[in-house]
Amino acid sequence: MTSRQRLITPLEHRQPDRVCVDFGGTWIPGIHTSIVHQLKQRLIGPFATPARVHEPYQMLAEVDAELRKALGVDVIGVWPRKNLLGYEATNWKPFTLFDGTPCLVPGNFNVSPAADGGGLRRNHKTGLDRRF
Repeated sequence: MTSRQRLITPLEHRQPDRVCVDFGGTWIPGIHTSIVHQLKQRLIGPFATPARVHEPYQMLAEVDAELRKALGVDVIGVWPRKNLLGYEATNWKPFTLFDGTPCLVPGNFNVSPAADGGGLRRNHKTGLDRRF
C-alpha cells in the first residue's frame, strides 16, 4: 500500500495495512530541531544531513526525506511560502542552537547573544533587535 492509499483508506472507513504516520507534516505535530538532530544521529548516523529549522519562531525542524524514510513516515508537509517571522525559508546557513545543536537556518534568521544569556533577533525589514 502506498502512503497516499494508507492516508485515504481510513478516511473511507476501511482498514489500511498499517497506521498512517504523520510526523512533522504541519506545525501542529512539529518537532524541535534538537530532537530531529538526535533522531538523525541515532537512526541515520553521524553523517546525516543537518536539520533545517523551517519554522524559527518555534525552532521546528523539517522532517526531510532522509528521516521520513528512516521512520516510515507517510505524510509530507506542504509549508507556506513564509514562516511565522515573515520571511522565506531559503538561503540556508549553518547555525548552532543555544544547547549546542548544529543545524541550518534561513538566511534572514539573524540572532545575536543578549547580555543576560538570551538572544536578540534582528528584524530583516526594520533592522531593530527583539528579544528571542
